[in-house]
Amino acid sequence: MENYNAVNRKAELQRLEIECAHKKGKAEGKEEGKIEGKIEGKTEMAEKLLKENILSAENLAALSGLPLSKIKDVEAVILHAL
Repeated sequence: MENYNAVNRKAELQRLEIECAHKKGKAEGKEEGKIEGKIEGKTEMAEKLLKENILSAENLAALSGLPLSKIKDVEAVILHAL
């Protein structure tokens, strides 16, 4: 009987560890999605502002927090489309 209880406890601990890892992975994925969404939104705004020639790439990078290289990439896509 003791052996049976020990096996059950071990199985329950393993189940709890798996459940905890699942929740942690889900939370990390959610956070990554939020970050990607923010970057995407900033990039879309930068594209609109560049198309309207409202701000320079340097000013956009400073104000948006996006790297200047990312702004330059967006700018290149816009210029290529013209």
